[in-house]
Parts: sequence; structure tokens; C-alpha cells
Amino acid sequence: MIRCSSDNVDTFAEVLCGNSRTHYRYNGKCRPMEKLTRSNSWTGLFIDPTAAGSATLTAYRTVHGIVQSYGKVDGKRVAFVVARTTYMHETESAIGFSQLNDPGVVTSSRTFQKAAMGINFTFNWAYTDAKQTAYFLSGDYPRRAPGTSPDFPILGTGKYDWQGFDPKTWTADVIGFDEHPQAVDPAVLVSWNNKPAP
Repeated sequence: MIRCSSDNVDTFAEVLCGNSRTHYRYNGKCRPMEKLTRSNSWTGLFIDPTAAGSATLTAYRTVHGIVQSYGKVDGKRVAFVVARTTYMHETESAIGFSQLNDPGVVTSSRTFQKAAMGINFTFNWAYTDAKQTAYFLSGDYPRRAPGTSPDFPILGTGKYDWQGFDPKTWTADVIGFDEHPQAVDPAVLVSWNNKPAP
């Protein structure tokens, strides 16, 4: 039986260095977080009473992603960071979407599933033609470090990174085609935003 949940997002707890809120420990070294700043401005419209204004937004990023909040784990100060397999890879699904929309590519349930595999976002896909129906769960699902759970924060020191994680390219090992929930001509095809059932 294939076991896969549609979860490609994890929370990492980055251990902070000393009293800093912007330096964290990764692979044995204290590293600075990357500071991201964006300035926005706006003007009101004739029918909109909002006054003109501006704001500068600041966020911090670690090797795992954007800092969401701060807290403590076992008495140690940490920054909680959300990591997503599609982060910095959002446009890569364009090829899969293009293939799904090309009748010269999708000619059967199997070619439909192969095209859906090219989409790194998490979607339930259904297919039907005059002969078959099919299902496929798309998405880049990480191979998690042994002993970690997608339901709880993961220590972000490097020891428990996703398998094959490369912080320079924001990539990691993901499950292969055969490990994705899929079916051809199932007796029943039901889909909702939930965990796939056998």
C-alpha cells in the first residue's frame, strides 16, 4: 500500500544564537538570517476614503524559509520557520499544467498521470475518457528525516533536514511517481481536500 499525505510544508525550529533574534545555529555554525525588506505605497481613489500612505515590511529568512514567529523549545529560544518544497520553485509546475492542457500529450490515463506528476503543487486530479477513469495526487512531497513528523516542529540545526536538502537551491529529495496515490478505473472516485484513502 502506498502511504502519502498531501503535506509538503513543515515547521522548523531554528535555535537562536545567544540573545539574537536574527542569528541562528545551522550545521554547527551561527549564521545571520537574510533580511528581506519591501516598501509599498498607495493612493486613495475618488470613491475610496483611504488616505495615501506607505509602509515598509520586513521579514527574515533562514535556509529553511521565512520566520513566522518566535518561541521556546526545551528552554531554548527559537524562530519558527515554515518550509515548503515549492518555495522558490513555484513556476516549475507550468510544464505539467501545459501538458495537461495539450490533447497531443494526454491521450490516456497513464499519460494523464505522468503529466500531473510534473506539477509540484498539491492537487487531487481526476481524469476520464471514453474508456477509463483515473486519479492522481500531484505534489513534491519531501523525504523527511527519520524520526521526524510533519505534525510537529522539526529542530532546524541541520541534523533533521529533509533528505537531500540543499539550502543553496532550495531543493530536497521528493517521493517518486510510484509513491504518489493514484488509481486507474477505481470503483469509486471521491475527492475533497483531505488525506488520500487507500
